[in-house]
Amino acid sequence: MQQFQTLEYVAKTLTPALSLKGRGDKKKGPNMKRSICILLCLALLAGCSYFNGGLSDNDKAAIQATENARKSGHVEESVNLLRALQAKNPENPDILRPLGYALIDANRPDEAVKVFDTLITLKPDDTGGYNGKAVALDHMDNHEGAQALYEQALKISPDSPTIQSNLGMSMILNGQYKEAVKLLEPLNKPGAKTLRRNLAMAYALSGDKKKALALDMEDMPAAEAQENMRFYEAYAKRHKTPKKPAQKQTGFSDTPQ
Repeated sequence: MQQFQTLEYVAKTLTPALSLKGRGDKKKGPNMKRSICILLCLALLAGCSYFNGGLSDNDKAAIQATENARKSGHVEESVNLLRALQAKNPENPDILRPLGYALIDANRPDEAVKVFDTLITLKPDDTGGYNGKAVALDHMDNHEGAQALYEQALKISPDSPTIQSNLGMSMILNGQYKEAVKLLEPLNKPGAKTLRRNLAMAYALSGDKKKALALDMEDMPAAEAQENMRFYEAYAKRHKTPKKPAQKQTGFSDTPQ
């Protein structure tokens, strides 16, 4: 399904019986555990670099090569090359940011957190480090810490659809379905595909299946919309009791709480 072909990382939530089309490991069968968290959108922030100095043309080409490798599924190769580049330039944001994303894709979010902490220290007024670390914390089921970081990023860029969408998905992962609807519904507009998928899921999990189906059917064939509904239902069976709203935390410690 096209809406699940963005950056992906493993969530520890979904039933293996669920059949969604994704980029799972063919040797191991479809990776169903990834299907929910790939809706956390890193793509808009990962697709470019600062290139603010300190890198040779060869290093810039190597960074682009690591991005291509990661997108084609060669995640560990991407991590290894970026680590080699980092050894030569340990505090270069152009290396740290894609390295953090690659570590998330490699299911090493604890390492990604440390990388994004360094990026935040180097560029405290840029949203990239906050968003990246928040996604890593969501991967680690630290949704309270993640939401605090998304909020911090929104103070820098209040209208960022990427960060708003990610905050909504973090709420969904934390069982805050109605809060997610309240956040995402005013932001709904054609073209905001990831945000609309997150909103549809929030509708479904908060009990409004009609709105969820109608929203999905605006963006995809009916058969895919129905498959999404089965996905939402399977997720809901595993999460019958919504959690309390997240309590804000700083989310900045090297070892997330």
